[in-house]
Amino acid sequence: MIIAAYQGPSPEGDMVQAFRKINETLAQAAKQGAKMVVFPELYLLGYNQMHLHEELAQPIGGDWEMQCATLAQKHQCGLTIGWAERDKKKFTTVPALLIVVESNLAIIAKSNSGGQ
Repeated sequence: MIIAAYQGPSPEGDMVQAFRKINETLAQAAKQGAKMVVFPELYLLGYNQMHLHEELAQPIGGDWEMQCATLAQKHQCGLTIGWAERDKKKFTTVPALLIVVESNLAIIAKSNSGGQ
């Protein structure tokens, strides 16, 4: 399996820019034969941006997760990425999200790396 890694700046909460870059990176990696792209664990919100984590944390099965799955499926290339997640109204963890694409199905698995 060919695995690609994204190494670049965080959009620090600019979600339009973030998903544009994820889309571009998945497309480019897939064209080069990659089956998985790994992004830094806090790519979306940035390191040392705890105010953004609290403000923008997503619920399980939320919009970011669905957008990532849709992009992975579109490009037939898996994605590993992390972000702030909330449980009801409170920021709880920074899980690693792994999306594996098999045929036309995006399979989502998560691993929580800890909490706050």
